[in-house]
Amino acid sequence: EIHTQIRRLAAQGTAVIVTSSDLMEIAEISDRVVPFVNGRASGEIAKSDFSENRFISAMAGVLP
Repeated sequence: EIHTQIRRLAAQGTAVIVTSSDLMEIAEISDRVVPFVNGRASGEIAKSDFSENRFISAMAGVLP
């Protein structure tokens, strides 16, 4: 139900910020991801570029 509400709000143009340790959940509900490392954005990953390796690299502060 929460994911449905997130999608509904996003479809209406609302920005939705989600935090989760579940990478697959993030990939499922996001159009783009901005991982943070030590309180700073470490880059942006577009949905077309989602992969577990890319997520982990971004969280380590190194985008491939």
